[in-house]
Amino acid sequence: MLFSIIFSLLLIILIGITSTILYNQIKVKHDLIFLNERIEKLSSHSTAYNDYIQTKLLDERKAHLLVLMYEIRDVVSKQQFDLHAKLIENSPRNHNVSNSELTKMFSLEQIFIIQRFWTAYHTYLQSHWTSNDGKVKSVFRGNPGDTNSELHKLHQSSKLLVKQFDHWLTELNSSS
Repeated sequence: MLFSIIFSLLLIILIGITSTILYNQIKVKHDLIFLNERIEKLSSHSTAYNDYIQTKLLDERKAHLLVLMYEIRDVVSKQQFDLHAKLIENSPRNHNVSNSELTKMFSLEQIFIIQRFWTAYHTYLQSHWTSNDGKVKSVFRGNPGDTNSELHKLHQSSKLLVKQFDHWLTELNSSS
């Protein structure tokens, strides 16, 4: 009889311990599921935020490139009627945007326009503003009225290039 009472008590204690262990295992399992869900949410929020930041960064790079192009257009525009060698000297020579970044920001048609813009600007600089020693010229022969003079050719080339720049910039803005 004493043995059966002790056995019953041990059985009750064992059942209690087993149920406590099972309860703790179930609680730990639920806690792990909850933590995994939180980690997935945080991870997806982190990915979404990272994508948002990358998009904003590309938008800023795109805006910066367009500002550079408008700055160049303005510099060339000022050469139509007067000489502003310092503006030419201080103007940007390239946009420092990689081809892979360009393809993320613009369509192929827009990239082609951007490349033509910069090529035209470099040609303009080479043709009119770069001296034999590679420096920016500040003196041009002739006068604006003489159609054969270096100065007249610079003014005319500037007028034509500004028209072309305006056309390209309009195309870029209309297809954005």
